Amino acid sequence: MDTQITRSAGLTTGHGYLVGNGYEGKTKELDNKVYEIAEQLKKIFNKNIEIRFNSDRESGGAFIKDDDGSCTIGIGASLMSSEFQAMSWEEQLNFPMENYNKLPKDIIIYHIVLGDNIAKPGYDKYKDFETAEDAFVFLKNNMDLFVLTEYLEKL
Repeated sequence: MDTQITRSAGLTTGHGYLVGNGYEGKTKELDNKVYEIAEQLKKIFNKNIEIRFNSDRESGGAFIKDDDGSCTIGIGASLMSSEFQAMSWEEQLNFPMENYNKLPKDIIIYHIVLGDNIAKPGYDKYKDFETAEDAFVFLKNNMDLFVLTEYLEKL
């Protein structure tokens, strides 16, 4: 099977709006990191991979492409402020959002996207990672291999 990596130009909501229409990352570094993730997913799963960025292009990810256009398995990356990231959860909750955009976005954080049907019970879908490698390890350790195999065979 000849697999490929493609970029999404966005998905229509059916109401005149496009979502995920960032096409490439806001910074070259973010774009390169997401492309590296796509290459790794392609190598691991031997399936077609789609790169998507949100409209602001500050976050996106690489996902196994399925017929429904869903993001069942993937790894996302986001530009983030190291100052905000260093705050406690409580400080983040109380931080005025009008000030958030004034902070420099100087780091990239990663997270996994894993469909509830494939994830092992109790996995933390909101966990952030400092490296893509850590996100891949977490992804590997939190997939139900039986359900994963069934999902991949249908693609």
